[in-house]
Amino acid sequence: MMHRRFSQQVIAWHKQSGRKNLPWQTNVTPYRVWVSEIMLQQTQVATVIPYYQRFISRFQDVKALAEASLDSVLQLWAGLGFYARAKNMHKCAQILVTEHDTKFPKDLTTLQKLPGIGISTAGAILSFAFKQRGLILDGNIKRVLSRYLMIEGNLNASKSQSELWKLVEKLTPTQDCAAFNQAMMDIGALICTPNTPQCANCPLQADCKAHKVGQETDFPQKQVAKTIPTKKIFMLILENDEKQILLDQRPPTGIWNNLWCFPICEKEQEITTICKEKYGYTLTEISRQKPFVHRLSHVHLLITPIYAKAHASTVMEATSKWHDVAYAFTCAIPKPVKMILENALSKTSIKK
Repeated sequence: MMHRRFSQQVIAWHKQSGRKNLPWQTNVTPYRVWVSEIMLQQTQVATVIPYYQRFISRFQDVKALAEASLDSVLQLWAGLGFYARAKNMHKCAQILVTEHDTKFPKDLTTLQKLPGIGISTAGAILSFAFKQRGLILDGNIKRVLSRYLMIEGNLNASKSQSELWKLVEKLTPTQDCAAFNQAMMDIGALICTPNTPQCANCPLQADCKAHKVGQETDFPQKQVAKTIPTKKIFMLILENDEKQILLDQRPPTGIWNNLWCFPICEKEQEITTICKEKYGYTLTEISRQKPFVHRLSHVHLLITPIYAKAHASTVMEATSKWHDVAYAFTCAIPKPVKMILENALSKTSIKK
């Protein structure tokens, strides 16, 4: 009875207050649902919306995405982070074209075999696109459930994950599954927020254990934060006589994989040597700029831009290219590279 009451309260709230006009909630297709769900992984709705709109405008369906180059996909993804998501989407689209006639499978097992699609993403596709019963357990839902039942411990631990999935299985209804799933995510995002939950507006407050004892913000229980290391790197902004800048395509693994980036080294004194050995250039007019921090999920990068000139326009590396700055902005470049390029326009003779 508790499970039925829970789902009824959630669905009733959705009818009155749930979000129904997000870009991916109009003209619903499996493709549009899939793109939004991948983008929303570890990323807030407000951040995703402009990326989603640009992406859908450029790649309107599975076939268009499959036929696109990876570089063009990464270019639209640049700045959104977690680039493996984009690479998996591109690979997934190609598999859908070659093995599924561009159609998304309608069963959980087959969906989960596709690159980048886990049980939650599959559950979203099933419930939102195919109106089937599908289970979703994202960070917002975990927070709602942890407060509602005062679930202790690390919610990301394997034991807790298993218990949460069992709970979601019991709570998720067969009828109105899409409304239930959307409402659970909305309640977590809009009401049961991390620091200032709006309990007065919550449809679950009467039975919420944490609310009853005034301990809403004590759940989920905070874990000891891991120390994130800081790594120093130097980025070389190299300009030739044609006022072009040099970009390297990063390897397929590691930070910013497959994106276009300035040449990087970890020791400032190595810049001139590496540049001479790798590219065959002798640097002049070298200028060191103020370092800045770029935070990634696993490391904080302390980036020092080094501006220099090279009186040459040939390249020795196949993965290196000279670009006009205007064109460089259209490449798949990570956020700090874009920031440095914008700064370079005002601090050097480089012209856009």
